[in-house]
Amino acid sequence: MTRNLLTIIIPVRREEESIGTTIRLLSKTVQTPYVILIADDTVDPGDKTIEVVEKIKHHAPILFSKKRKGDVDGFGPALVRAAKLVTTPYTVVVMADVCDDPHTIDRMVERMKKTSCDVVCGCRYMRGGKKFGGPALQGLLSTYLNRFLFSVLRFPTWDATNAFKLYNTSFLQSILPDMPMSGVEFSLQLMIRAVAKHARVIDIPTVWQGRKQGESKMQLLSRGPKYIRLVIDVVGKS
Repeated sequence: MTRNLLTIIIPVRREEESIGTTIRLLSKTVQTPYVILIADDTVDPGDKTIEVVEKIKHHAPILFSKKRKGDVDGFGPALVRAAKLVTTPYTVVVMADVCDDPHTIDRMVERMKKTSCDVVCGCRYMRGGKKFGGPALQGLLSTYLNRFLFSVLRFPTWDATNAFKLYNTSFLQSILPDMPMSGVEFSLQLMIRAVAKHARVIDIPTVWQGRKQGESKMQLLSRGPKYIRLVIDVVGKS
């Protein structure tokens, strides 16, 4: 029996329309032995995402990190709960709408094997990376924020805010915060903690495409101030 090397964490909330496509695409694309860990972020009985996954789990080995009553709400807490359960050497976060190219995953694993780095970032903003679709204002702000983090604050990646990163699992578990930020800004919070621990980080180009199925959970107006707060904290400590 082949030992799984990789856990693919997929955070889900109201992803009934997209999760099936994502799991099938991963099963056709990723060659590294893996297990999928569904990071459930809802106790809403109207959310049928888990039911959809149960019906198609023969396509791939699938585990669940289910949210329980009393668990903290949000993307960040869901990922932390799931990451604590991982037992494979490597962990990658993949969004349920598979906006990042899954063909990149095997290349990320190979790069980590060869370099023994701590984090491989799927990068939209380096040479060879691309970004298509999505809200125009969100894309513009993302571009300039990541440029600022790299050029001014000397972050070791061109794409600190992208959730699509491969981690050495033991390193990831060592930087999980006790109080994770609730939304997608958690990806930047985690990168800040990685940088503070002098992580060895490598960028690899990837292609990002805006959501085609389901509803985007990104709320620019509510998330923006949280990104700003994170950046101010970094500036204050530098």
